[in-house]
Amino acid sequence: MVAKWNNASIQIKLTVTFMFTLIIILAMNLFMYMNTNSMMSRVDEVYVSNVNLNELSEALQILHESVRGYLDTKSSDALDTYYRADQEYRELLEGLNERVVNNQVKITEKNIKAQSETYLEKVYETVQAKRGRNVERYKAYYDEATVIYGDIQNCIYSLNNEQFKNNSNSYMILLSSLRYMEIISTFILAMIGCINMIMVFMLTKSMTRSGSRGRQMKWQKATLMWKSEMWRAEMRSVLCRGRSRKWSQAYRSISRRSKTVWNARAA
Repeated sequence: MVAKWNNASIQIKLTVTFMFTLIIILAMNLFMYMNTNSMMSRVDEVYVSNVNLNELSEALQILHESVRGYLDTKSSDALDTYYRADQEYRELLEGLNERVVNNQVKITEKNIKAQSETYLEKVYETVQAKRGRNVERYKAYYDEATVIYGDIQNCIYSLNNEQFKNNSNSYMILLSSLRYMEIISTFILAMIGCINMIMVFMLTKSMTRSGSRGRQMKWQKATLMWKSEMWRAEMRSVLCRGRSRKWSQAYRSISRRSKTVWNARAA
């Protein structure tokens, strides 16, 4: 594997290095995005309970005013308004707790739901007594419903304040967690940058090593060629010297023989 990496081209090395760092940065961004969205969704959910309680209080107030309006006017429009307000309030009550648990907030929600069911029965009886023109009964029912209405509003108000305190503490914890997440994300990004710089440094260092090795090999090759050429030239000179010596010796022997023959003829 190392040998293949060392023998790879510069283009492949650069592509692999930047693709590796790009994948790490993309994974880190996805991690930060998912965690940030999770934190923000939890922060948004902190005060949902307060919003639901405010909606419940407003729906209860609209229902009580619609009953009062029907008692004053006894019109069909006022009756339709009462039925719509009753249905809306019943739908909001479905979100409250009705189980027996060891939690003061849940216990208060259960009490609000139980009182609300009693209140709905009283206002229904009030409307029916009004439609039957029984003045004494609808006044008595309405007075009882008004008392229950005040108790429910007080319970909603106290529960809203209690949950607001709890939600504020939860919000501060989530906010500190989000800040720690920002610090950790910044640290990880800095680490990725350092790793990227180290990888680029190692890549360029291997490239310069390979280049210096290539130049060294070329220099060694040129030196060997020069030495071989010098050796060949020296061998040629040696051969030439050897040939010249042989020719000189032959010339001397021939000249000596010719002198001997010439002297013999002269004698």
